[in-house]
Amino acid sequence: MAPPVVRSVRKIPEELIKAFREHKLEITRQDDRAVVHKIGDSECVWEKKQRIGLGATGAVWLQEKEGTGDLRAVKMLVKNPQMDLCHSRELLALVRLKVKKYPRIFVEFLGWYENHENIFLALEYIEGGDLSKYIAEGGPKPILEVKDIAKQILEGLKILHSLKIYHRDLKPQNILVVRLDPIWVKIADFGVSKEERNSSSIRTRVGTYGYMAPELLGYLPGRSRKARYMPYALDMWSLGILLHEIATCKMPFCS
Repeated sequence: MAPPVVRSVRKIPEELIKAFREHKLEITRQDDRAVVHKIGDSECVWEKKQRIGLGATGAVWLQEKEGTGDLRAVKMLVKNPQMDLCHSRELLALVRLKVKKYPRIFVEFLGWYENHENIFLALEYIEGGDLSKYIAEGGPKPILEVKDIAKQILEGLKILHSLKIYHRDLKPQNILVVRLDPIWVKIADFGVSKEERNSSSIRTRVGTYGYMAPELLGYLPGRSRKARYMPYALDMWSLGILLHEIATCKMPFCS
């Protein structure tokens, strides 16, 4: 049987259920300042530092490992019956990508844990920040840099779409900058991602206005509104907006 945290998602393969269990981090103590994990016969303490972000479905906190100074980002998801399915999908996407091993393309998933109130996703901490900071610094970017970023994000989308996973919230805040020279980015935040199991649910109006495809906003006229949705195209639209913003420091559709 699937763990309760992902039981709201139907038909999970047995190997993924096993992976969920293998990536769960055991906790022996937890308070507002730190969490203690048990690993074999030893314990490690992760101290809570400061909030470093706010994702689509929860806040992200910086934690430092006592004794080593290692850092990780931990996303805290509040348990809520209305959000359980979103949390399950995010955890499912992270585990699937971890099993497939794409560390250069997606923010690395380090494990998960929970208490009575929250689910916690431990993730790779990337000090360089996200593309919104990159866009704000130095004005429009050279076309070769824009092409490099496009190539890396497209490589990630190709993998996601081959797994029938659709991000649905591509924007500068969800692309993290690992290195500037040469530019290296990773895709993050699968809080509103969706697997293609029910084509109608892909049409749900989620994401960030300004980056959402017109068919999600009801802007297609007449018969076009009834056309079959191609969910991968929604991500491609968002990517086009994102690349335009990087190249010009402006949004293409200001209204």
